[in-house]
Amino acid sequence: MKFKTVSIVIRVFNAEEDLKRCLRLLREQILPIDTELEIIIVDNESKDNSVLVSKEYGAKITTISKSDFTWGRALNQGISISTGDIVLLLSADAYPADKKWIEHMINPFEDSSIAAVYGRQIPRDDAPIDEVVRLHKYFPSVNRIFSKNDSITQTGRGMIVSNACAAIRKSIWITRKYDEKVEGGEEGIWTYLALEEGYKSYYNSEARVYHSHNDPPPRRALRQLELISKNASIQNSNFTKEVFKYPFVRLKKTIVNIRRVENHKKSKLVEILYFIPEILLFYVFSLLWKTRYRTTLRKRFW
Repeated sequence: MKFKTVSIVIRVFNAEEDLKRCLRLLREQILPIDTELEIIIVDNESKDNSVLVSKEYGAKITTISKSDFTWGRALNQGISISTGDIVLLLSADAYPADKKWIEHMINPFEDSSIAAVYGRQIPRDDAPIDEVVRLHKYFPSVNRIFSKNDSITQTGRGMIVSNACAAIRKSIWITRKYDEKVEGGEEGIWTYLALEEGYKSYYNSEARVYHSHNDPPPRRALRQLELISKNASIQNSNFTKEVFKYPFVRLKKTIVNIRRVENHKKSKLVEILYFIPEILLFYVFSLLWKTRYRTTLRKRFW
């Protein structure tokens, strides 16, 4: 099956340098014959030159305000102006590992039962220890197809999903948009529901992108609060209990990861030095999480 137009939606906030590299490598992709690439940028009121860079690479640009932003709403806004039958989703700080990435992402859609394709994320050179371990664990080198017969929760747990590197069939999105209320993990919910309807998702390890987080302690703390809040809202777990448990879970994880990975001495030292300030900030942020200061935290540290 040939696709005349393939769209790609990228959510952006102050990502000028990462975006420039991402768009340059997208324009260097070797596309299937008679297939065109449409690039759509969803800008979250960036203060740097992200919009200017987007224009230089011929992207369509739509803006979402900070007050309206959720991960799902930003995607829905971008996809709504796309014209492709297949819509790729990529983080601004991710970039293709080779010139065949797009081809690897869209090939599985030749099977009409495939609703979504997820690619493999490999750590960048500056990735911290926990990111190296996490990405090797959750994005293996073996392809896999998921269906409703697999043991999958409503959050997508038990399945490989990430909109940092994904592709969806737009005809399915038209009937079911991404959830605009959840704090994160919108791809897990969307894919779970698609599988419940009889569709399948495909994890293609050949579709590789470089993507990893090397965040300072404030952003690490905020990222974990986002995840805990998301799981609490979807799985009805106890937010306060999960917040209390996190430092102990984090300490265990740090020790295990440092012992598991050889070399990377500098990354190990950074991991140790970041631990205490991250936990302190995590508790401070958790006290403000249920207040009006939650929006301020996101604007300041996200």
